[in-house]
Amino acid sequence: MTGPHTGNAEAISRADWRARPVVVCEPSAFLRRLTADILRQSGAGRITAVDDPDAALWFMRNTRRAVLVAGWGEAGGAPDAAALVRRLRQETGPAGLAPAVILSSRRASQDIERARDSGVDALALRPAAPRDVTLRLDAAAARTRPFVQSEFFKGPDRRLRPGAGAAFKRGADIKAGLTTPLEAARAQAEAMIMRMRRQRDPLAARVGASLMAFLDGARTLGPAEAEITTLHRATLAKLEDLHAAPKDVRAEIVDSLERLTTRRRAA
Repeated sequence: MTGPHTGNAEAISRADWRARPVVVCEPSAFLRRLTADILRQSGAGRITAVDDPDAALWFMRNTRRAVLVAGWGEAGGAPDAAALVRRLRQETGPAGLAPAVILSSRRASQDIERARDSGVDALALRPAAPRDVTLRLDAAAARTRPFVQSEFFKGPDRRLRPGAGAAFKRGADIKAGLTTPLEAARAQAEAMIMRMRRQRDPLAARVGASLMAFLDGARTLGPAEAEITTLHRATLAKLEDLHAAPKDVRAEIVDSLERLTTRRRAA
């Protein structure tokens, strides 16, 4: 995982969002007007409101220094705001670094975790008061957390820090001699299983279980084990990209992973 971006990108990210173009993606006409009104009354001067994620991405790519506000309605065909932010983060240009806020009507823990995992800067649960919306935008534009990028995640650093009532990162635990790389990898696999179960995604939970089974038979975390761990994380990212795909398509990806892992374990 790389360190925080610096230079022009960081300076842009810290600019007051009110002085920047704001792209609102909201499928509901009523909520779209309401959100635009809140932003306008809070001082935003340039607001583009659309109802389609593809249109929102187009404006984000083609509008300098834009900020994204994505609405996420209840299940039933509403565009997936977490998927939209994930697509935004996959952009290779400046748009990929843009501040992004989700206003969500979905309160289930699995949806909140999906929003977090998308790379969003801030999340507000509806009904949200105007002050709640502006505070989230203030936080997104300030971006006090470093913006990090790895093969499987791009967005504000979600890792918890010591000294603020938070757990140490696994890397710090390894360096301090509190655990071994293999035990840390097993803990990561177990956390993966639990997180996917909370998100009610049994196929993704199978990825964690497959990794756990492989690591349980390992004696050390060598290059082969690291390669299998990376493969499982890549599969998890692929499943997230195909979140709305038919179940059999996602199942075939997991089946292929399990077959490969079984062969590697037997080798």
